[in-house]
Amino acid sequence: MNRLEPRMLVLANAAFAAIAFLRDVRATGAHFLVRSSARRSTLGQRLLPDGSYLACLSGPYRAGYG
Repeated sequence: MNRLEPRMLVLANAAFAAIAFLRDVRATGAHFLVRSSARRSTLGQRLLPDGSYLACLSGPYRAGYG
């Protein structure tokens, strides 16, 4: 994580959609875009013009990190 900077964008697959990992990325100031599985429930969804959405993650997810 010490190589990430605020102007960077981290792209990750569903295996890295763990909350602890994403919190660590966010703490660096970097932005991230992560693909998630359809089974994960999200909070605070906001639909974007292209059909994707922004969401808040919560819960004890540990897949791929921790």
